[in-house]
Amino acid sequence: HALEELRRLAPRLGTAQWHRDCSADASTAASGSVQPVTAELAAALDDHVFLCFTHTRRGAAAITIADGAASAYDLAPAADIADAVAKLLHAARSAALFPGARGRDTVRPGALVERLLLAPVAAALGTRPLVIAPAPYTRDLPWGMLPGLRGRAVTVVPSGRSWLDCRNRAAGRGRRARRVLLAAGRELAGAAAEVESLRPRYPEATVLTGPAARVPDVLRGLGRADVAHLSAHGSAPADTPMLSGIFLADGPLFAYDLERLPESPALTVLSSCWVGRCAPSPSGFPLGLSTSLLATGGVTVIAGVLPVSDGETTPGMLRLHDALAADVPPARAVADHLADSGFVCFGAG
Repeated sequence: HALEELRRLAPRLGTAQWHRDCSADASTAASGSVQPVTAELAAALDDHVFLCFTHTRRGAAAITIADGAASAYDLAPAADIADAVAKLLHAARSAALFPGARGRDTVRPGALVERLLLAPVAAALGTRPLVIAPAPYTRDLPWGMLPGLRGRAVTVVPSGRSWLDCRNRAAGRGRRARRVLLAAGRELAGAAAEVESLRPRYPEATVLTGPAARVPDVLRGLGRADVAHLSAHGSAPADTPMLSGIFLADGPLFAYDLERLPESPALTVLSSCWVGRCAPSPSGFPLGLSTSLLATGGVTVIAGVLPVSDGETTPGMLRLHDALAADVPPARAVADHLADSGFVCFGAG
């Protein structure tokens, strides 16, 4: 009766979703004790540019922080941007199901999104790495598919403060020995093969495949790991983002489940369809599988916002892990090996 129970609960859960820290953040913001982060961001960005999309009374807008200076820009109407993004996502999802048409089908809608979103701020961005805080009208974009961002390191974050927090956590956790979890979900031969391909790169890893890849065991492994790679079927319902999940041997592991972790891995790679997608909560913080990992102490999450074919991403995943082993920053490694498949780097980058 689990599916019937889920259908009964879903409407109520859709209006009452939060991360475990959201209420505290909201009360702190209401008290006026939150301090602006502009100066702190400017000092930490180094050669990166911070790009925040927002909405004002005048309409859609962008804010950049680069070279110590903050600037604001008017954009096209938010409805026009949302429509262009929807067309790109439709083309990208169709192309993901028919890989031979990917480049041809996404070029024109990608160019339109870039003209509306990035052309007004192009001078501030240059060719430097980006840290992007999206607005709802830019949600779930496969950023690496935009013509001007191909091959560029892009990190996506809920906010500037979130990026700073992830960077600070990275500094604290970088001194620990790396404990690795590799897990594959059910009914995907390519998922198990992908995990087995990664085993030689992490000979001391905990490996869970087949019947051993149960939700309690994977959760326990996530709570102990510094690096995790999960390959499985994925789902991300738009109206109940905390029911986003990956399907393991005994059922789905939901975003809700991740909120029970004492601490998420510093780096988690989700080799699944859709699970990089998120939706805004009433507090404004985005909800979903990837953001749950960040909300529970994760530093970086690599996840896809498009469907992927079983086994198709394995070569890119292997190259990604080789790059990470060579100390290539995750955002750079995603740009080089996975961005054209709809994968995005979230968190510290």
